[in-house]
Order: sequence, then structure tokens, then C-alpha cells
Amino acid sequence: MPVTVFVTAHNDYAVKAFEVHALDYLTKPVEPERLQTTLLRVKERVASQAALMTQEQLKAVLNTLSNGAVNVESIPNDLLFTMGQRILLSTWKRLNGFEAADYYSCLHVGSKNLMLRGDDQATRGDS
Repeated sequence: MPVTVFVTAHNDYAVKAFEVHALDYLTKPVEPERLQTTLLRVKERVASQAALMTQEQLKAVLNTLSNGAVNVESIPNDLLFTMGQRILLSTWKRLNGFEAADYYSCLHVGSKNLMLRGDDQATRGDS
């Protein structure tokens, strides 16, 4: 379901909008501060959804590996993390676990805890 914000001159449908899971309901004329707050909430929701998706993808990979459904030797060894402008390289074998909190994912790699925002990425490398 996409993040939805209603912008209208009428407040008659506000309750209905929230019944269909609208993130916000703005009435015209929209004040700049109110719009800014709503846009921040939209960005946070999108980032949160991306972090949960990353967590689910990592969970699926770890479940596949732990169930022995895939030959571990056939999986690329390198794991590449982009964190803003930093690029970190690790291996799957050093990935101890992960967790999601709001729009962040925390990857436990070796002795380090790496916090990834929704706009950061973790990808497999080819080696």
C-alpha cells in the first residue's frame, strides 16, 4: 500500500481517509509548517518500510543458509554495505545477526554493529 496523504479543501472525508490508512489529511490552504511536518512523516514511513524490507531479505537469506537448502560454497563470499558515502566490505560468515528499529536496520558483523538507514544498502558482491 503506498503512503497516502489527502490534500483537499473539505474536511468531510477525514475519518474515511484514516479508515483506509491515510498517513495524513491536509486541508487547504495548507500551511508551510504543516506541509513540512507531513513530508517528514512520509519520508520516515518510506524509510521504515525500506528497513523492514531489508530485514526480511536478510532473514530469508539467513534462513536459507541455516536450513542447508543452498550449498554455502555457491554463494558469493563478499557482502558490500553502502552507508551514506562510506562503503564497507565484509563476508557472510562474519554476519552474526540483524535487527530492525524504526527505519534503521542494525547488522551485527564480527565485533561491529552497523546501523543502516532506509536509504543505505547491503548487497552481495561477486567473488
